[in-house]
Amino acid sequence: MENGDEFKCPICGSNKIIYDQVTREYVCSECGYVVEDREIDYRYEKRIHSAEDWLKSRIGPKQVPYEDLTPTDIGFSSKEKRRKSRRIRSTHKRIVESKDRNFRKAKREIIRLCNILGINSVCTDAILYYKKASSKKLVRGRSIEGMATACVYAACKARRLGISLNVLEKVSKVSRRLIARNYRLLIEHGIVHQGGTDVFNFVTRIAAHLKLSTDTIRLVGKILKKSREKRIGIGARPEGLVAASIYISSIIMNSPRTQREIAKAANITEVTLRNRYKEIMEKTNITVYI
Repeated sequence: MENGDEFKCPICGSNKIIYDQVTREYVCSECGYVVEDREIDYRYEKRIHSAEDWLKSRIGPKQVPYEDLTPTDIGFSSKEKRRKSRRIRSTHKRIVESKDRNFRKAKREIIRLCNILGINSVCTDAILYYKKASSKKLVRGRSIEGMATACVYAACKARRLGISLNVLEKVSKVSRRLIARNYRLLIEHGIVHQGGTDVFNFVTRIAAHLKLSTDTIRLVGKILKKSREKRIGIGARPEGLVAASIYISSIIMNSPRTQREIAKAANITEVTLRNRYKEIMEKTNITVYI
């Protein structure tokens, strides 16, 4: 501990301020008030036991992985080598500027999609996926927007968010088929791992669009749980199963929604909704009086 007589406690007015080296705070010894707690910690983040640990040690904020794209310039050495290295320098500059420009364009597109859909939690993952795809030269000859949108879709699948291809197609600049093709490409090269989508993740988005009550949403969860036990809708789009469950629960809770409204909110056709509705009614023994 170190005495800090230059400070005074704003609570009790005492000048008996001590410095805690563990928490790096100035604390009043009379009343315990923390006078100052925003001092920069200059200690290393890990213990150093060897020269290698010293090289790996770091002070300051963590570096963001996707911002580590600083180009390296080739300078001039002498008059004799200046003419020989001019072509190498111009080629290197063109390649680096092209990579940097494409990466920044993809980064802006990913951030734009995440802001529109309200899924900023997957923004960093999507940018990292794109950087891996770029390092494996998967972006060459393909649309930057298409690969960026596929990375956003892959990040949503990894976080089990209920964002479908149709939703991404509406807010992106590419088609649904191109997004799916690039997503399969990411899976083939081991950048992302294919995972299932939880049907419960679609309930919140569709229910918010239809302004359903809490009791209706709770009943939708029970119907989906029972449908999963009966293995209903295996291999089909999860939005159809959620839409059919919402249609059934809205009728039971006396707040009916039309098939057209639910199908539009779930971004499916009315035929898909009716097929899932019939399947649920046949296998779960639910009776609905219309």
